[in-house]
Amino acid sequence: MLGAALRQAAPAAAAPRQRQQRPGGAVQLPAPPACRTPAALRRRPLLLRAPPSAAAGAAEPAQPPLPEQPPPPGAVHAGEAAAAPAPLGPPPAVRHQPALGGKERAALRGAAEALARERRLQRLQVGAGGLTRNVLLAAADALCAHEFLRVRLGEGCGLERKAAAAVLAEMLDAAVVGQVGFTITLFRQRGLPRPDNLAKPPPGGGGGGGAAA
Repeated sequence: MLGAALRQAAPAAAAPRQRQQRPGGAVQLPAPPACRTPAALRRRPLLLRAPPSAAAGAAEPAQPPLPEQPPPPGAVHAGEAAAAPAPLGPPPAVRHQPALGGKERAALRGAAEALARERRLQRLQVGAGGLTRNVLLAAADALCAHEFLRVRLGEGCGLERKAAAAVLAEMLDAAVVGQVGFTITLFRQRGLPRPDNLAKPPPGGGGGGGAAA
């Protein structure tokens, strides 16, 4: 009986699938078996990345350095303070003004402000010609007679204020006791010999460049 059952089941399994006839004459085909892609064939999308060298090369190029601006005509630089420009002549060979400490400078600055309030402080205006030998001669006369001198650098003189203060102190054998903006206050002790580099010119040989008041 088992053999007969197997013989009857074999033809039924081997029989091809019959098309199913729908009402109205339409023929329905059997659905194909689902196709599954093996896991080995399912690959993730590749992400292309540039190498570090290429990424660095794609960066924005560095900006070239800006060219240096030329200094204004006649400007005095800090590096030129020790060696004064040729038109001013050499600095004094011997310095007589003693060096001042911080407390001494503060006291002298207060004395200069007191003279300024009383309108007795000597003033010198530096014009468009800048620092010239005639300006230094006028400043030396004022310092030898009054000890204190306030120098005002004009807008068109083309001088750098800190360098100009150093040049004035060096050439006049004086000390800077105060500076506010372009106004410099100088002090030279009374009774000291006149700077040997600023000997008084012969009568009739003076010139312009500065005005003392």
